Amino acid sequence: MKNDADGKIISREEFGKGNLKKICDCLSKTFDKGNVLVVFDEKSSNVSDDVVRYLLKGGYFVRTAETHGKAEELPAVDECVKYIVGVGGGGVADDARLLAKRQSVGYSIVITAPDNDNFASDGAYILNEYVYTGAPDFVLIDEEVVEKSTGVEAAAGYGRAFSCLVGLFDADFKKLMFARDFDESAVNTVAESIKIFESKKNDDNFKTRLARLMFTISKAKNNLDMKAESADAVARVMTEKFGRTFGENSFLAAYMILNVYRLYLESDATDTLIPEDIVLTLKTLEKMRVVNYNNYMSDLSVTTATDYLKQTFILSEYRREMYERLDGMDLPAVAKFWRRLYDDAGFWLKRYASSDELFKVMALASELSEGGLLKYVKRTGFFERFI
Repeated sequence: MKNDADGKIISREEFGKGNLKKICDCLSKTFDKGNVLVVFDEKSSNVSDDVVRYLLKGGYFVRTAETHGKAEELPAVDECVKYIVGVGGGGVADDARLLAKRQSVGYSIVITAPDNDNFASDGAYILNEYVYTGAPDFVLIDEEVVEKSTGVEAAAGYGRAFSCLVGLFDADFKKLMFARDFDESAVNTVAESIKIFESKKNDDNFKTRLARLMFTISKAKNNLDMKAESADAVARVMTEKFGRTFGENSFLAAYMILNVYRLYLESDATDTLIPEDIVLTLKTLEKMRVVNYNNYMSDLSVTTATDYLKQTFILSEYRREMYERLDGMDLPAVAKFWRRLYDDAGFWLKRYASSDELFKVMALASELSEGGLLKYVKRTGFFERFI
């Protein structure tokens, strides 16, 4: 376990082929002996059985608990448990960290599927609220395990990586509009790791490299104020309303948002739209059980006329540069690659929500994004016709 200057845990990566067998060696660096709870879900039960066997052989006392990716349904845990090991994808990772926070114990993650960029995260979302838990001591990635994950899980992970492009764009937008500071080292880590991954995405061991990318991104994001990214906000509401995984919906959300950004930035027309009806938006979101209207309104900050005019002026100054940055993306090619991660080329998309339904969710959920271009576009009233 390594700590930063503030005493926060910096997760270490335990990567290798066949290193699931070495989990006791990995764990002993942090937690020598005692009662361990192994958390898993239905999809990761086979791997969790192996983890339990290795831990028992290493002298640990082991209990198990199956979770279902719902914070409100976390299992009861005996007080004798002094450490938690989550075995699974992103859903199990969040359940493990929330349980660890509740029990005031340490935890680590064994990745079985690269379906989310939250494995080294220092918190988890409960509805629309980010709950800080602290990062895991280590994240174990076994190539032999990860390569057996499904195409759906790989598509979900790739969706999370793709959605980071929206977050990176919005980070630059916030610098211009609000003079926001970001940890440049962390921003560069996310951007460069995605760039390198993209350049080699057709190579062998795609799922393993994706798992390592998910770890790198999640670790870097702990140093960035990017907890309410535009694509994340939209994807959460899509997942709540339509189903499928958060990662898959992240790809769809990012794809829509990037196209909206290009459309909005391409025009130099003067803004003559009627501002958004925020009451209608929040009341609709409350009916969808996404937000609490009164709580949200009590924390709402109002943009002054002077600030709005300043933001509009800055946007007009940099509009062309921002558009050119987005115009260089070959979004159809990215979408084709993503669809082909599925065994059936993403046939489920044919029976998913309609374009009107998806745009309505984006129009509503854009209110929940934090300070990016999507929130600005929402404030102008650009989305009102979709609600």
